[in-house]
Amino acid sequence: MRDNPTESDKLVAYQLLERAIARPSDDTQAKLDDLNEAIRLDPTLAEAYARRSGVYWRLDRPKALADCETALQLDPTNSTAYYNRGVILANKGKMDGAMSNLSNAIRYDPNSVQLYISRAELRYSQRDLDGALMDYSQAIRLDPRNVDTFIKCGFIRVELHDFDGAISDYTEAIRLDPKHTRYYLYRGNAYFAKSDFDAAIIDYSKIIDLYPLNPRLMQAYSNRAHAYHRKGDCEAAISDFTEAIYLDYREWILYYSRAKVYDQIGMYREAAQDYRQMLELNPTDRRADNLHEYIRQHDK
Repeated sequence: MRDNPTESDKLVAYQLLERAIARPSDDTQAKLDDLNEAIRLDPTLAEAYARRSGVYWRLDRPKALADCETALQLDPTNSTAYYNRGVILANKGKMDGAMSNLSNAIRYDPNSVQLYISRAELRYSQRDLDGALMDYSQAIRLDPRNVDTFIKCGFIRVELHDFDGAISDYTEAIRLDPKHTRYYLYRGNAYFAKSDFDAAIIDYSKIIDLYPLNPRLMQAYSNRAHAYHRKGDCEAAISDFTEAIYLDYREWILYYSRAKVYDQIGMYREAAQDYRQMLELNPTDRRADNLHEYIRQHDK
């Protein structure tokens, strides 16, 4: 390690730092080699220690935290070091320290979208929903085309029972990425939660009609069936549950849901047959005794 790096050493060290940053995230050894050499050439380069701490952390090496400390001794405003120290402390279960470090990282780099997202995730893990929503919202202000952030805001708003706000977030996500079927599913679920079953059916139908070959098709049929059932259209509900069962005949809850509709309209034998199939797939269900009795009475 050089005590007094020359200007040439500093230049080469900075170039090595830039190369390390540009390398793919999974190219850890090459990153580490570049950062080690950068630090050897210029031991005052705080960002090199900060970046190396991230590599050490991914390699599960105890030196990660020490590099954060060194970086902050050299530059008390280094947001990368605060961020990495926050991540390390969070993984050690030291949430207060993690929050303090992420907040300091934001203080010194207030335009970083990722920092707000990281603090939002930490706040969400601590069930600080309002705080998480505030950070995600700031991330959106900084990057209004980040679809995933709109979706995360929507999830939190649903938990807070702000269904209109969630619908607004999901609608913006759909505007930015209209071919992603799960966004329609999320918005349909938010409409369902506020008892706007017609709007929910429209979103579920969008998935079914426009994207028939997708992994969410069964869920779209199942959810639309529940919406039809809540509207009182039992025939449509049974039809959709039947389609969902065709797509995934091993999903016991579909048989249970269709049986409930059959029972409601007096088709007791069909209900009993569905309950029987449900119990074959889920024999330890807490309702088993009552359902076996129902089957004995009606499956004749």
